Amino acid sequence: MNKYLLSRAYEIFVGELDLKLWNKLYIQSDKCFLKKRLLAIKYLHEGKSQKEILILLNCSNRELLKWIDRYLMYGLEELIYPSDLGQQNRTDILSEIEVDWGFWQYLYDSCALDYQKKRLLAIQHLYEGISREKTCKLIGCTYKTLSGWIDKFISGGLEELIEPITHE
Repeated sequence: MNKYLLSRAYEIFVGELDLKLWNKLYIQSDKCFLKKRLLAIKYLHEGKSQKEILILLNCSNRELLKWIDRYLMYGLEELIYPSDLGQQNRTDILSEIEVDWGFWQYLYDSCALDYQKKRLLAIQHLYEGISREKTCKLIGCTYKTLSGWIDKFISGGLEELIEPITHE
């Protein structure tokens, strides 16, 4: 286990969790990814191991570390309502965009090129809660490539995501 994570996890384990606030935030959160963050912190308070949490929440080490750091620095509310929305990560922004899955299916069935289907599948995996690292492995792309696809989707939706590659 990562020594940094171990010390941070221990810091949470020995600390006190405001269960009343935790329950309030958990009930108010309508996004799956926000509930995952809260559950991670609760599980750490309960003494669950990193490995158990990664499996239970289907998240990456990187995500877990980020959540732990944010919680230790700012508390539960900042974990859910980040004040630095300009710094919001791509996955958070992505999860706030509604997808017309019927249109997604139409595009997927219509795409003749494998790379277009891979892009659509990647977005689907992320919406299903699969981590970016795992999505990269499933799709067969790099993390940087996936980030580029997410950027395309955020800026122009499904249509921009599947635009054909043009070479100059």
